[in-house]
Amino acid sequence: MRYPSDLTNKQWEAVKHLVGRPDPRGARSTYERREVINAILYLNKAGCQWRMLPKHFPKWQNVYNHFRRMEERGVWQELCWTLNELARKKKGRKPTPSYLLMDSQSVKTLAEGEERGFHGGKKIKGRSRQVATDTEGNLWMVHVHAANFPDTKEGCVLAYKSLDKLPEVEAICADQGYRGTFAEYVREQWNREVHFTSREGKGFAVEPKRWVVERTFGWFNGQRRLGKDHEKLTANSEAMVYIAAIARSLRSPSFN
Repeated sequence: MRYPSDLTNKQWEAVKHLVGRPDPRGARSTYERREVINAILYLNKAGCQWRMLPKHFPKWQNVYNHFRRMEERGVWQELCWTLNELARKKKGRKPTPSYLLMDSQSVKTLAEGEERGFHGGKKIKGRSRQVATDTEGNLWMVHVHAANFPDTKEGCVLAYKSLDKLPEVEAICADQGYRGTFAEYVREQWNREVHFTSREGKGFAVEPKRWVVERTFGWFNGQRRLGKDHEKLTANSEAMVYIAAIARSLRSPSFN
């Protein structure tokens, strides 16, 4: 190991069946796949540019190509879900959740690209990350969009992506920003309950359910690539969020 972000032998054994499998299109890698994954984890943790990857990693162009191909094949999301299911089973829980928590985070963008806008309330020009987690804070779904689009509308996209793949979900918890279109969509189209958190009185107050998803955003702060949105494509932005969740899962005692 050269860096704390590098995969240990135990961590590699847990993920190699997904990230190490051949590309279905027949593309072959001239580099060891473990080194490619180490480079991607390093970039996500350190927040550097692709061109600034240390020279002992494979060429940055090759690393980026692997990153994009794996994103297009849904490998990052699949790996994130696999680690989530393993963690839940070890705690004696069902592999997939029956209750989801949803929230959004607005961040500035540094690159010209698709889906950018100005969030009037937070005074941020960039994008919003909508995430869905379980009650443990494990990430299950992410949707990135321009920051000027309201949560209640874009939340419908996140709900569709989540409920389509997680039919066991019985209810969703969100904050007051999701009232209206989102609540109607989930109840009418999916026949699921929507619970809203509420704050009584003034000042700061810890809300047990909402605090879980806020803690997940806090975990992402340790990945400097997510401090701002550096990606030109929203698909890349979503992949980086999944990679941050994967890195966090691999740091659990189960893999160390």
